[in-house]
Amino acid sequence: EFRKKSKWLKLIQSHIEEMLPEVYELQQLGVLSPVEGKSVIKTRTDFEYKMRRRISKKQDFLRFIDYELKLEKLKETRILQLGVNDVSEGVRYRSLQRIHFIFQKCLRKYKNDVPLWIRYIKYCKQVSSTRSLGLAYVEALKHNPSCIQLWIMSAKNEMEVNKNVSAARSIFLQALKFNKDSVELWTEYFRLEVLHVEKLLKRRQIMTACDKPSAETPSDDFMNFKTAKIVFKNALSCVDLTSQTLPGFINIVGKLESNQVDLMMFLFETALKQFPGCPFLWVSLAEYLITKDVAKAKSILETAFSTIQTFECFKRHCLIHDCFL
Repeated sequence: EFRKKSKWLKLIQSHIEEMLPEVYELQQLGVLSPVEGKSVIKTRTDFEYKMRRRISKKQDFLRFIDYELKLEKLKETRILQLGVNDVSEGVRYRSLQRIHFIFQKCLRKYKNDVPLWIRYIKYCKQVSSTRSLGLAYVEALKHNPSCIQLWIMSAKNEMEVNKNVSAARSIFLQALKFNKDSVELWTEYFRLEVLHVEKLLKRRQIMTACDKPSAETPSDDFMNFKTAKIVFKNALSCVDLTSQTLPGFINIVGKLESNQVDLMMFLFETALKQFPGCPFLWVSLAEYLITKDVAKAKSILETAFSTIQTFECFKRHCLIHDCFL
């Protein structure tokens, strides 16, 4: 016990010695006064002891993080006000490294604290720590595989920031192994595949207009949303799509600039095969067709009347024009 205590006391002393050059340089530049410099050292020392005591509290870690964030903001503000240009790399980045260290130490102890992981992920994005961000996602998902929000955040980071569709797709596939009954995951995976093809279609259109060959030549099946259709079929087999969940898929296709009628009709026809007695599906299909083919919309509703056994149930869901009733 004595050796263990002696070891972490030496570690704390080492951390204190490491921060001295940084504080001294800030005092020399006029960013901190001597009194403020002493206060920084004392406060950090107190937090170091609190972090390493036998029963450390999460609140102590969070207070230390908040203190360092405020100190960093104060430091940046004063450097700008004073017009200081000769700040060393150590002063610029050591406090950022310290904040990463505190977050990581806290998360090693509170591995299942999802809000804390999300806060750390947001901090990594804020300071553009790409490597730390990637590691944070890996560790967060390893300890919280049932957290849908973390999976979606990770996939979106690959898609929107790293522009890596394959990596985003892999994340969704891995997420669905743990959470195959999550409608939200299936919806976002469907969105990924649809928006990816939409982006490629726009690129192809631009390249054709400029009379330039496209570097990417995906198959016609892929460009006809084959993968997105497979995702939707798999979603139907894994989750119970209802009037509360199905609009998510429909809205994704409905907002496309290319107006993919074939894909929209595929969603309705596929869903109606599995849920022929769902009033919401019939009404939504009629609503979609009313602006395109009134006769077909009326035909759809007539089919609905004969398919759905309880007319009153259908009538309650029928929220389109009175002429259809």
